[in-house]
Amino acid sequence: MPDGDRHGKFTNVRHSLTYGLNVLHPQYHLAVALTPLALYLLWQGLMSLRLRPRWISGTVNTLGVAWAMLGLGIVGPLPLILPDHAIQRFGVLIWWMVLALYILVTILIVLLSRPHAYVANITREALKPLVADIVMRMDSRCTWAGDSVCLPQHDLEFHLEQQPMFKTVQIQALGAHPNMAAWDQVQRELRAAIRPLRTGINPWGWSLIFAGSMLLALVAFNARDFVHVNDMREMVTRVFRELLAL
Repeated sequence: MPDGDRHGKFTNVRHSLTYGLNVLHPQYHLAVALTPLALYLLWQGLMSLRLRPRWISGTVNTLGVAWAMLGLGIVGPLPLILPDHAIQRFGVLIWWMVLALYILVTILIVLLSRPHAYVANITREALKPLVADIVMRMDSRCTWAGDSVCLPQHDLEFHLEQQPMFKTVQIQALGAHPNMAAWDQVQRELRAAIRPLRTGINPWGWSLIFAGSMLLALVAFNARDFVHVNDMREMVTRVFRELLAL
């Protein structure tokens, strides 16, 4: 294919990408930015209104935060860092690359973070006796220093930290190289210990549900003026045709 024709096709793809972004502004941008955040707030609110404690692993929590920030990143800083040459070279495929990069960064954060977990809908005062019983059975030489406990026979140390607003306790492993086998045992036994408990709801959950519902209502309110459905269909059709022609 002559260089002029190839350059023209890449230019058309770039124009389609720009056209698509214009179609998405502002109503679609608002929906993309706020919908993941609203769903995350609703999820947190529903977890807070449970009558029983809920175990949330650190990985699940990190993925939830990444999901909540995804839409804000797509309509916010991510388009600003896209180089023109990459847009010209890859066209709309650049968004799949950006999404893949976002996922890889999230996975890297999960892998580099210290082992931790959350117990939602419970206070530190109610959780600490359960933890004390578990660590005493695992290691009779365990020692407490405030809200931190050390299990010398298992080379494990972790800390309990209360988050009063969400009635949640974070359990954070300490040290550079914690014993993952012992950490997994603590998690298993603690999940089993909190399963039969009834602690009541966290009133802050209603605030989270209200905030999430308001965001969804704002998205729906803006969606009433969506008059660009045909434009969106035309843009998607044009992009795919030009990609197939490359």
